[in-house]
Amino acid sequence: MDYSLHHDGLVRDVEFSPDGQRFATASDDWTTRVWDIASGRMLFDPLKHQRGRVNTVRFNSDGTHLVTASDDCTARIWNAANGTPICGPLEHARAVLGARFSPNGTQII
Repeated sequence: MDYSLHHDGLVRDVEFSPDGQRFATASDDWTTRVWDIASGRMLFDPLKHQRGRVNTVRFNSDGTHLVTASDDCTARIWNAANGTPICGPLEHARAVLGARFSPNGTQII
């Protein structure tokens, strides 16, 4: 794997995993990236939105999922272990500035 070790745009948000082993960054380059803290390497391909900056990234309470919120009028849920989408985009009428998991992990708020 030869991943770029930087974003091509401003980083808007950073979130550390509950176990402290990883962190995720959300950027103006339309991507979210998940990094290993010990090695400083990206763990898998960037998580891509269709267009527009990614404003927020949050892990759920056990670190298995991520939610991202973007100017492309979507929030998305991802598998935090491999970056695959969990479900289709959650579409909104306007840019989504923030999203997070509810305390019990059953909803995106």
